[in-house]
Amino acid sequence: MSVAVKTLRRPLTWSPLFYDIVNLMRLVILPGNSESNKEWATAASDAFAGSFQEIYKQDYSHWGTEQGTIDFESELKKLSMNVKDKDCVIFAKSAGAMLLIYGVHKGLIHPRRCVFVGFPVNWAKEKNFNLTQWVQDYDVPTIIIQNSNDPITSFEDLKMFFSQVNKPNIELIETEGSDHKYGNFDLIKEKTMSFLL
Repeated sequence: MSVAVKTLRRPLTWSPLFYDIVNLMRLVILPGNSESNKEWATAASDAFAGSFQEIYKQDYSHWGTEQGTIDFESELKKLSMNVKDKDCVIFAKSAGAMLLIYGVHKGLIHPRRCVFVGFPVNWAKEKNFNLTQWVQDYDVPTIIIQNSNDPITSFEDLKMFFSQVNKPNIELIETEGSDHKYGNFDLIKEKTMSFLL
């Protein structure tokens, strides 16, 4: 399977109908692993404010402790309680994307659509996550935005991983950059808001 760099399929238009459709949904923000992502989640919430009926951002229990890695089981329990039976879309960064894919794999969460930034394939391999199986079970329409030279997983590494699994529900978008910050929310919104329709 070849994976192409995608761009917007149609111009972004802010018609009243568009606003009404988006405003009926709930946005769930799942940040990355480190506590510095708490500020990222707040900035993301501010950037998307007014576009959704409700925004929920998840703080992780390991923040502020000596535990260095997200506890998927406890965070998944918290997440499933907060999104159960709700029409929602997910905006997730890095470990947050792993959490969501794991939740779908376990059959506990099924959002309408997802946008991931900084998808950490190499980090997942280091943690011995069964990412290939999780992704095989993942059927949610999704856009993944990845910086060309993201130090956690480059766009080329991401493309290589997805060339090994046939997932037509996942679209990859390459952006210029050599960090794992993903704080340009104007660019992220430009590339993803029409996807919500």
